Amino acid sequence: MDWDVRERVHVMPVGYEYERIVTPAEHFRADRVVLIGHEEDAEDSKGRHKWNRVIEALDERGISHEEVYCDIFDLYSSLGTIAEVISTHADDDVYVNISTGSKVTAVAGMIASMVLGANTYYVKAEDYTDDPSSIIDVDNLPKYPIDAPDKEQVSVLEFIDTWTKYEGPPTKGEVIHFSEKESLAYIRQNVESKGKYRLLDTNIVEPLKERGWVQEAKQGRNKVLSLTDDGIAALQAFRWMIDEDIDWEKYQEEGLDNSG
Repeated sequence: MDWDVRERVHVMPVGYEYERIVTPAEHFRADRVVLIGHEEDAEDSKGRHKWNRVIEALDERGISHEEVYCDIFDLYSSLGTIAEVISTHADDDVYVNISTGSKVTAVAGMIASMVLGANTYYVKAEDYTDDPSSIIDVDNLPKYPIDAPDKEQVSVLEFIDTWTKYEGPPTKGEVIHFSEKESLAYIRQNVESKGKYRLLDTNIVEPLKERGWVQEAKQGRNKVLSLTDDGIAALQAFRWMIDEDIDWEKYQEEGLDNSG
């Protein structure tokens, strides 16, 4: 019989830290460490120095590891990347080390953990040396759950953003047509045309407007939707939740219902 065994997965942004990564990975018997690196360090030999030392130390201790890159100085890039890693390891016990990397990754790690229910901890150290004795303590931080947007709301954000690049801000009718094509849950009810608009407003548009992510405007007889700056940032943070293989060119070639 095959048994599914939960791994202890530690998510650790890499900045100029060494001991704050290696010591907790060893102390808490991590089965796997996911190192979050700055995208420029993937190729930059100077920026790779500390990174390579961390990898060597993990190898010496027999701890599996993988590398993921993002802009660790951009909140939404960091948030989206860390959240995607947590989601990938949803069947494991995930711990996010917020004491390494940048201040931005610390904030991103906290937010992603709140949304997805991961554990966070902070490693206290006297200095930034590589001496294990510099580690004073490890604080497990309390969980404060926060609500993420629904997956279908993120799908609509992605549609609005992408369609705007192709054709300009979409009408509500175009959003409904997309939702039906992708079988989004909110539109599956057997209702007439006007009912579909009420479903769109209730489940998608109004919640996104309340978050300040979408704005609505009149364009001729139609109402069009566009993303605010916060909406664009939110899409970057939560894009990992949705199917990235949507054939957007298909919609451009087919055209969409322009009513609404």
